Amino acid sequence: MDATFPPGSATSSTVWAVSGMFVPEQALDVNAERDRLKKEIAKLSKDIEVFSKKLSNKNFVEKAPKDVVEKDTAKLEEFKTKCAKLEQSLATLGK
Repeated sequence: MDATFPPGSATSSTVWAVSGMFVPEQALDVNAERDRLKKEIAKLSKDIEVFSKKLSNKNFVEKAPKDVVEKDTAKLEEFKTKCAKLEQSLATLGK
């Protein structure tokens, strides 16, 4: 879902959110939210790196059961999608 949020607002990237929501800057500790987003992005970036290395290993891909490779590929895509959303939220807050 693409939505336009007011500058300086934080967005929710929770899975259960049916529609986008925003929190006005006045009701938010912007620095704390930036820090939280950066930490979550850093964690996801590490996960992306681990799964990317794993899936780029030809021996793993050839020898692992097909369902394991598919599951890891899906997780990698999920991590990338979530990371992109968090980066977008961080950009909305201003780095």
